Amino acid sequence: MDSFVWFQGAMSFVPQGRKAHHGDAPLTLVFDRPAASPWQEDWWFCFDLKVEQYSDAQVTAAFLPGDGGAPVRAVYEMLPNRRISFRVRVGAVRARQFFLPVFPGSFKGELYGMPAEPEAVARVELFVTPGKDFRGATLYRVYLAEHGPAGVTADASLVDEMGQMIGAFCPTRTASVEDMRQRLQAEYRRATENEPEDRGLSPWGGYRQKTFEATGWFRTQHDGQRWWLVDPEGCAFFSNGVCYGTRMGEFGWYSGMERLYRDAPSPEDPLYRGAFTPPREIAEYVKRHGETSHSGDWMINPARVNMMRVFGENWWEAWRVIATRRFQDWGINTTGVGVVNFTDERVEDFLRLSRLPYAVILKRFPKTEHYICLDFPDVFSPEYAENSRTFARRELSPMAGIPV
Repeated sequence: MDSFVWFQGAMSFVPQGRKAHHGDAPLTLVFDRPAASPWQEDWWFCFDLKVEQYSDAQVTAAFLPGDGGAPVRAVYEMLPNRRISFRVRVGAVRARQFFLPVFPGSFKGELYGMPAEPEAVARVELFVTPGKDFRGATLYRVYLAEHGPAGVTADASLVDEMGQMIGAFCPTRTASVEDMRQRLQAEYRRATENEPEDRGLSPWGGYRQKTFEATGWFRTQHDGQRWWLVDPEGCAFFSNGVCYGTRMGEFGWYSGMERLYRDAPSPEDPLYRGAFTPPREIAEYVKRHGETSHSGDWMINPARVNMMRVFGENWWEAWRVIATRRFQDWGINTTGVGVVNFTDERVEDFLRLSRLPYAVILKRFPKTEHYICLDFPDVFSPEYAENSRTFARRELSPMAGIPV
């Protein structure tokens, strides 16, 4: 036996007698665990669900022990308007990690609650929180699977060839690939042929009207009244930044979800190879999940696809020039937080060529074999001290010599 069905059919989450709205309390269905079910920690608890609304769907599976104790809750954001196979390992109720593995049709998942033993679970409550323009939610099946379900049921594409949601209205929506091509080429020409507006700032974004000693490095100084950041040219510096500014788009799951993408290129096409990555190359994924059955699957980055369509092999330099000019035109002088989550983003090259101050997040943070709580490492162990030294050599040495 490789599966055990708890429920088969079509059950609605919409309350009787009225329509649910965005902001309403979650809609709930409750299922007692059948005594005969193979409730083993390496099996998957699954249910097939379709939530019809405009925004992403927040879906929760709460596992309740028979003694009336507090539940363990697995919470996911999922794609709307498609039948998705929600799944979570039975053993997850032991609460040994906070971030749960993603699956086709889901965004990141999180686990809440105190640890529980799998055999103590007596029932499962399913919650759907109504989102924007909520029209209903249908549950088709609740079951246990030994190996986990497959991908997403897609009766039609979800995004167009540029990565935009099909059927969604947006006043800045790009009408066609040719329209995108003309706009990006014009923006690139402007960035390369015209100097940015003089805003009275140094090349680092510092304030020229208040200066200190120039040391060639960022530093702090007290002027008798307050502390200042000082840029390498000695100008007072007020950091006005955005997160993820050096990131060239976002990756989304592609393997198992190919039918959701209209006219997407192939990961085997040499021109678009840089628009695809396996999740093992994404540091944040590795940090949260380690090696999983999906580590070798493909993920796609529609923003990169668009740049490759327009600029070909020169796409990265064109993007860097355009992105740098946008920072300058918008008065933003710092980027931060997520600049090195992807190992192929050439973030050091971007920072060196664009001379953009930054605050860096450290990828592949050191772990230990045993955790203190959930996935928090044993920070007092000799193992952690040694891993931290290795981590510093690997992660910080590429930044040496950059004055920020």
